[in-house]
Amino acid sequence: IISIITFTYDTFYSDVRECLNNTKTNNCKLAIVIINFIHHFMSVFGLFGWLFNNKILLFLYISLVIITVLQWKVTGGDCIVTKCIAILSDTPNYKRFNDIYKILKLKKIIPTKILYYGSLSAFIAVALYKLFIL
Repeated sequence: IISIITFTYDTFYSDVRECLNNTKTNNCKLAIVIINFIHHFMSVFGLFGWLFNNKILLFLYISLVIITVLQWKVTGGDCIVTKCIAILSDTPNYKRFNDIYKILKLKKIIPTKILYYGSLSAFIAVALYKLFIL
């Protein structure tokens, strides 16, 4: 439900709307919508996946978070998925994926690195505890 809400906000009321307006073909528009939906689903799973008790989902959660953080480090903080949307829409300035932290304006209160790395570290700790201790 959270993925659908953040996807709807990002697609119809925020930055992705501009990308869709700049996109010339319907195939590219459809690709952007699908990629954006998957991006939101992955983002919400990355923030709340630690809540699951299923060991497979916890392992997938930990893997997703580690891969995401590594790709942020390799690309200098840029998200590969966000770059794909920018390329497909011919909108080179598109850099703002609106995740739940941004929509709730937490990024204005808490520095971005502390918000993401701090919360993800705590969430991974809980997931590891559930995976190996429980």
